[in-house]
Amino acid sequence: MCVIVGLTKKGKIPIVHDFKEMERVNPDGAGIAWIDKSRNIIRWQKGLSAVEIFRLASELPRPLLIHFRFATQGGKSLELNHPFPISRFAQTDKIGCANAVLAHNGNWLKWQEIVTQMCIRKNIEKPKGLWSDSRAIAWIAYLAGRSVLDVIGEKVCALTPKGMEFFGGGWNKREGNYYSNLYWKSYGIYTTTPARAEDKFTSPAWVKAEQQVRELNAMRHASIPPTKEEILHALNAYKEYAPDSDYQETFNYFYNNDDNEGENV
Repeated sequence: MCVIVGLTKKGKIPIVHDFKEMERVNPDGAGIAWIDKSRNIIRWQKGLSAVEIFRLASELPRPLLIHFRFATQGGKSLELNHPFPISRFAQTDKIGCANAVLAHNGNWLKWQEIVTQMCIRKNIEKPKGLWSDSRAIAWIAYLAGRSVLDVIGEKVCALTPKGMEFFGGGWNKREGNYYSNLYWKSYGIYTTTPARAEDKFTSPAWVKAEQQVRELNAMRHASIPPTKEEILHALNAYKEYAPDSDYQETFNYFYNNDDNEGENV
């Protein structure tokens, strides 16, 4: 299925548990893209874990384009993680830069036919390397222009120096950000455990937990490291919803320094 997340300038950054849920449902690789204003280009990095995505999302300037992949066309491969540059070769490098990139959520079955037609009509060769429907969409968008994304019937988000562009219907807006779907949220423990069957996005306890984690994050990036006691107090409500491994990882993130490395809670 995959999931695209378009983090806006005013949207709230999802907490690490949300990214972990996206990864659990879409486990075949994640990537992120952002605007480098100093050079007016887009930079991307892929082959990342949910925790790495969370850290970069907390540090990089927004807007941000994030993608978690569930492999369909092309199979499982780091090279086929998103995003892809909208460029002459639609290269599959793990790290790179381009004038524009895109991420795709869907299963476009016509891509091989359309790629073949483009090669014949323009008398060009298909770029080398592994291919998927999503890489094909990026290559075709370069050859035909991004307006072609309006007619292929797929969910696509493009990121340019001017911002994000959304194509296809059915986008979900939540806390100021855009999601290509919310299927990942129905897989969490809050829906499988009767005592936690309430929707975590509206539960007062969960809203409080999210706010406390965001406050910790603000302290961390303001170079005011929270104490162990402050972290444990803030994460108390969060622990009721998150798996033990995720809770430990979140604690480590906020309490990470040379003196405290490896401490368990």
